Amino acid sequence: MKINVSKSNGINIIELSSNKMKVKLLDLGATVYEILLKDENQFDNVVLTHHDINDYKINTPYFGSTVGPTAGRISNSSYKLNGKTISLDDNNFGNCLHGGSNGFHLKYWGYDLVETKSSVGVIFKLEFDADKLMGSGYVTAMYTLNESNELRVDHNAQFDKDVLLNMANHTYFNLSGNYKSSILDHQLMINADEYIATNTNMLPISKKPVNEVMDFRIPKAIGKDINDSSLQKHPAKGYDNPWMLCESVDASVELINKENERVLQVYTSYPSVVVYTANYPFEGLLKPGIVNEKHMGICLETQYEPDGINHRNLNDAILASTDRYNEYTIIKFIF
Repeated sequence: MKINVSKSNGINIIELSSNKMKVKLLDLGATVYEILLKDENQFDNVVLTHHDINDYKINTPYFGSTVGPTAGRISNSSYKLNGKTISLDDNNFGNCLHGGSNGFHLKYWGYDLVETKSSVGVIFKLEFDADKLMGSGYVTAMYTLNESNELRVDHNAQFDKDVLLNMANHTYFNLSGNYKSSILDHQLMINADEYIATNTNMLPISKKPVNEVMDFRIPKAIGKDINDSSLQKHPAKGYDNPWMLCESVDASVELINKENERVLQVYTSYPSVVVYTANYPFEGLLKPGIVNEKHMGICLETQYEPDGINHRNLNDAILASTDRYNEYTIIKFIF
């Protein structure tokens, strides 16, 4: 197993490699840049990657980034914590999306490389000193690759005051490899009996039992029900909802491409996953120069429930000053 570091346009690229996989990461946004799976004599990229690396300095679709401090939308760009109203950046029709215009995805993270006999990895770190919102403390995003074709993502943090913290990785997957097809024929399994319905501003309404359209407990093609009127009449125009994950030793989420027999399995300590089927594609090029189209990727954002702090029946995602943030997600590839 190997680690290699290079630089392009002021952005550090850290490559973790095993015999069958390569994972390329950026210090800008603690971002998953490429995941390459070996297919005979070549490597196929199975995530959406900007053609121009400079696009990560804006990254409006949040390709591969670590988003925070608050993943998802915070309604009215505000919340109350310890009796005080906290105002956030309004960057999404009156709401704050993925931490706002100065979120984690646009910050350059410090990093340390980690190498053992069985794995290679990198720990990205952001440090805060008397920050107006976060106080003093740190957040880390650690990526570890092993020979079992598993990419583990660990999110850790600690602060000297109570903070709202809900971190997520925002990678878009496409198992066809190098964007040979959309994700509509991919089979998706979500181990969840409930999902969270959203309003016209994509904010949570309430938990509901999965219905036929939202039921992925048995794997089904993503495109099977995506054109159902219940989805197409909604501003999401496709899947863009949180699912409440059942506790299980088995995979919480599974993505299957029967065409090439590639499988992605997700194991996580987070209680929910937001599934987004790229219904509003970024108007740009995917590496190497391919036009990005609707449903070209699927996001599997393991996290706490979005906007939970503004809802009594959802996880409020408050990290107390006396606690440590400690969550993980394992992405296992079978190919």
